[in-house]
Amino acid sequence: MTETFAHTKSALKQAFAARGIRPNKRLSQNFLIDPNLLRFVVKTAELTPNDVVLEIGSGPGNLTSLLADAAGAVCAVELDRKLYQFASEHLAQRLNVRLLHADILKSRTQIEPQVLETVSSLLAERPGGATKVVSNLPYSVSTPVIMALLGLPLPIRMLVLTVQKEIAERLTATPATPQYSLLGVVVQAQAEVEVVRILPPEVFWPAPEVESAVLRIL
Repeated sequence: MTETFAHTKSALKQAFAARGIRPNKRLSQNFLIDPNLLRFVVKTAELTPNDVVLEIGSGPGNLTSLLADAAGAVCAVELDRKLYQFASEHLAQRLNVRLLHADILKSRTQIEPQVLETVSSLLAERPGGATKVVSNLPYSVSTPVIMALLGLPLPIRMLVLTVQKEIAERLTATPATPQYSLLGVVVQAQAEVEVVRILPPEVFWPAPEVESAVLRIL
């Protein structure tokens, strides 16, 4: 198994079929498969060898492997058991990756403590390092996850998140616009939010029904 197998639609479909894996629509499993855009996401995070990255929803591990190349350590969280096993195989040689089989949310407003403990442990090994969140965020939980992350005592220097375009518009909306909402007010009161790129459905597999956006939150 090579590092690039998960970066093409046909190879990913074949690998999934061989393991009896089917993307779960309920869990918003739409995998970014364009290698140029995967690299763009990593570049946007401005990672250094001292950074610790939290990735929510590792999927097959295609973004995870690129994050591991650029950062000091990666804590990747995957809820789906089969995808966790798939990513574990793919990332077995990545000694700076901690892959957790867990739900990122303990509750609607709380991040799973095991995740926080793992990130804190990795950060303690890298004095002066920064925590960054880089994720193709499952759309079904994007709003509660963002709110929970911003409320953490853990210092997060940057979030680079792929979300549904509608969510991105709400997060960046200004007063007197149709998209202006309580979500945007709360997030903008705590951080700077910008849309750095719009992604069409065809760069994902399976393709979602809507456009997506890459957000940077500082």
